[in-house]
Amino acid sequence: MRENLSPERNHRTLELYSLLIASLALPSIPYLQFAVSELHENLLQDFGADGVHRERSTHYHCIALRSFVGAGENCRRFGVKLPDGFDERLAKACEFARDCRRPDGTIPALSDADTGDYTELLQLAARLLERPDLLRSRSNDYADGGYFVRHGKDRYLIFDCGPLGDGGHGHYDALSIEAWANGRPLVLDPGRYTYAEADGRRWFRGTAAHNTVTVDGQDQTPYARGRSSLPSARATYLGELHGQVESPCYPAVHRRRITKQWLIEDTLTSTRNHRYDLRWHLAPGEARLEGNVITARGLRLTIEGACAIALEDGWISPEYGVKHPAPVVRATAVGQCARFVTRIAPR
Repeated sequence: MRENLSPERNHRTLELYSLLIASLALPSIPYLQFAVSELHENLLQDFGADGVHRERSTHYHCIALRSFVGAGENCRRFGVKLPDGFDERLAKACEFARDCRRPDGTIPALSDADTGDYTELLQLAARLLERPDLLRSRSNDYADGGYFVRHGKDRYLIFDCGPLGDGGHGHYDALSIEAWANGRPLVLDPGRYTYAEADGRRWFRGTAAHNTVTVDGQDQTPYARGRSSLPSARATYLGELHGQVESPCYPAVHRRRITKQWLIEDTLTSTRNHRYDLRWHLAPGEARLEGNVITARGLRLTIEGACAIALEDGWISPEYGVKHPAPVVRATAVGQCARFVTRIAPR
């Protein structure tokens, strides 16, 4: 059994949790302490000090977290002592699951992710850890994981400014955002949809499928089915919703600054001419373009600094294998440098 355990990450967590459950149900199985000790090690390896899962996927974060919360609850019921530090790291992971939630209680589908409501999981964690605050989302910075979340009165925004996740689940989405207002989505991350290359895996993973800027139509990181062996794009957080990304694929540097009023400034600088395409992925439904103003249900979006603005066809995938047609705004500029200013205003 030990020889066939997965070496790391989520599959190992699932296997060790299964072994823990079997050992509690059948005391003759001599692997209880082994399962507890190895689960603790996986918890420390897979969730960083700020609580964000190493794959930087909101979906896999919650899937893995479910096993660790279940382990904690079952050990409590059976009187099994957990190692020192287990509850502390578990609480950090729960805090990110709490704060990344949208106003409707679902998680954003960042990197290889589906949406979904994990409120029941947080309720169990709140009882287990005696942390009722795990049910109330709040604004927070998760600098190591690269996610920066803002909750306000009827508003929600999450900013992605961190490293590509471990394994093959990371998307090429540095400086992308998702925003909601008045309980409705304004701009969305399209999600993952599929792992099948022939069915659109590359589109959903690529930079153009996110609310950020492409340079000469390229991805920020060289595309690979799993994790590329080539250098990845490097995102740097510069403070208060301000970050930059540098890519190994092109010399242009992209900086994004987001104000409290949701005025988003994108500046791109290079020593060569490029085509810069800023995209905003809207919720499914109708959208209308008049000059530099785009209107959709609950949204008025204005873009300055583009030589051309167009509406394109895109997709939003709330769960694996399901996708819905959705409009995409593309704003284009050409030259060595460019500056886009976007105002996202709820209607």
